[in-house]
Amino acid sequence: MSAPAPPAPNPLLIAVPEELVGPRVRVRRYRDGDGPIVAAAVAESRERLAAAGMPWVKEWDDRNQPSLSVRRAQAQWAARDGFLLGLWDGASDTFVGS
Repeated sequence: MSAPAPPAPNPLLIAVPEELVGPRVRVRRYRDGDGPIVAAAVAESRERLAAAGMPWVKEWDDRNQPSLSVRRAQAQWAARDGFLLGLWDGASDTFVGS
């Protein structure tokens, strides 16, 4: 008989880097103030997102949705329930996707 596996660590105690920086891109968790940046990207891609069957795009008609989305992502990150990340161009610091 083999020894039982050690208990898994509590997810809340797992250290997760908040930002990863590469030579061309920066990947990081969402922060307060990111809502308008993400909203502009959703607006720019709205027709393609809707055509691709992304039902959540309709939620972005609500002017509070950008802030709610960022806050939800922050809460999921803190609880270690989800890790929604944003991508920024390393040279221009322009938001390029999620």
